[in-house]
Amino acid sequence: MQQRVIPSHTNTDFVRSLPMPCVDLPPCICGIARSKAAHDQIVLEFSSLRSRLPSTADLFAIPDAEFANELSKHRAVFPVTLDGSRVITIECLAPLRTLAPSIIQPECIIVQDLAAETLSCQFAIFTAAFVRDCMREICAETLGEACRRPQWKVSRADLEVWFDLCSPSATSPVSSQWAMGGGDKDGQQVLFATESRVQCKRPIVIPRVQLLLHPWQLEPPLPDLVQIDLTNHHPRYLPSPKGWSVCKRNARVIITGPGHVAVGLDAAQYGMLTDTANQGAAPSESFLQNVVASCHSQETADEEYYVPWSRHLLACLRRILAVDFIVGTRAVSSNPHYQYFISPIETDSSLGALTDWPPQPALLLLDCFAPEDRPKILEQAAKHGHTVWVLRLDQPSRWAIVDIRKLRELRAERVVDLPAKSLVHHNAQCWSAAQWDSQSSRYISQL
Repeated sequence: MQQRVIPSHTNTDFVRSLPMPCVDLPPCICGIARSKAAHDQIVLEFSSLRSRLPSTADLFAIPDAEFANELSKHRAVFPVTLDGSRVITIECLAPLRTLAPSIIQPECIIVQDLAAETLSCQFAIFTAAFVRDCMREICAETLGEACRRPQWKVSRADLEVWFDLCSPSATSPVSSQWAMGGGDKDGQQVLFATESRVQCKRPIVIPRVQLLLHPWQLEPPLPDLVQIDLTNHHPRYLPSPKGWSVCKRNARVIITGPGHVAVGLDAAQYGMLTDTANQGAAPSESFLQNVVASCHSQETADEEYYVPWSRHLLACLRRILAVDFIVGTRAVSSNPHYQYFISPIETDSSLGALTDWPPQPALLLLDCFAPEDRPKILEQAAKHGHTVWVLRLDQPSRWAIVDIRKLRELRAERVVDLPAKSLVHHNAQCWSAAQWDSQSSRYISQL
């Protein structure tokens, strides 16, 4: 059964033109009023629905799929013993495969605890074999016995909203007759009377539920010329040597190789490295080994001392300082705005890194080198013969004391301080996760 919900008429004309969403309602539980109870309540008895299988069908001869369908359609109720003493009542709701089509074996049923007070502990998943064992414990051998539900009570006031419970008038045509009910295991049958009459339908208006729309649903639709390309979401395998795999998905490249090697980096960065190394159609195995070595070195630096400076900051410094040579970036995290770079590791020389300093101004990222290598790199910068700008993070540590002492020894001049909370950093895994959003710094940045 489906229910259509119409949005409020206070929305715009565009919202009224949207197709009305459909809501799938669960199967209903049908009941027949049998007697009255205290506190003005009506006792209802479960009325079984029409089934494709007869009610006398052997419960343990029914296939698991049909077994789960029938118990869910009839909302079968049965007791379950948790710890040998505590018993709870369980109700079958739906086969698990209807919500998760990929899970087909073993056949499972979504159930709920009828006495649960909170939703956090109400639902569970039982296998069909376990439910059969529970049915065997309560001596249910046929489908009809398994689909029985106990009687329940409903307030008379709740029923009168939807049904006419008034007693028949004197002029109403009423026909009464006796009927034999179903037999029990002891061979006795129940004799009851039925009445049929015609009553006017109560004119009840179902209140409409206001549909809350997302902000993007209130705006006009995109023009037909705009197309959204989702092909990047699907994995695409790039050329690779035998024994290696290079998979591109969502702006990332995952490289796997012999010896359980697995690294990831930005897809654009990988493409830039292949072009720089002139790899052609398919990269060589030595090229991938150097990329993996650069990734492992960068991962180690991220965990110990590396400062992930924002690419936006470095691009602005290149324009303001008029430099085209950067010192301290590895191949997998090198900035494409700079034409030349020197890496802290030697293997990056095969990926485009220089081994000697070119005769031109440079930007030195001091925190990208290991603390024990910084005095040596500062000595080399002092002997460069051209202007060398040094960018460092003023983070209190024992390494910072040594760095400042060395800079004073070399008579370095501090030009500008970027205050704390400036957006000058990336996430530490920016190069491997392709996440280049800027983050605020906790400390002052010095140039």
